Amino acid sequence: MKTQAALNRFDKLAQALKSTRLLQALLRYRVLAGAEHRHVLSRDLGTVVDIGANRGQFSLAVRQWAPGARVISFEPLPGPATIFRKVFSGDDRVLLHQAAIGPRPEQRAMHVSARDVSSSLLPISSVQSVLFPAPCELATPGVRVAALGDIVHPV
Repeated sequence: MKTQAALNRFDKLAQALKSTRLLQALLRYRVLAGAEHRHVLSRDLGTVVDIGANRGQFSLAVRQWAPGARVISFEPLPGPATIFRKVFSGDDRVLLHQAAIGPRPEQRAMHVSARDVSSSLLPISSVQSVLFPAPCELATPGVRVAALGDIVHPV
């Protein structure tokens, strides 16, 4: 499993080196595009919804490999949302809502992990310990939760 993870990181880095946009996002903001999604994204997509956008890793991949797609992203944590906004500053095809997605609008505790990419509305579990190193919970701030259907409407 460690070998596959290393190969995935190498592939992401190799893809970033091929693209000025991806390389700038990596060097300026430490955001590495989710290149593992490029094969799925290499088709004609109209809109992509990115729930739990973090710093924009998946949204960056969408803009790279599905450049005509509009991206609607959701990230409730202020730190990652700030970086996301910097990465996509001036890109009118990307919209960020600073909220988590749930069944109904409410305020909920967000379980913030030492690796913010694995933070969740769900409590941190032993499974995360296997998937992500250092999953310890740092904080449980309240975040805004919205219902997806209240924000995204079919065209």
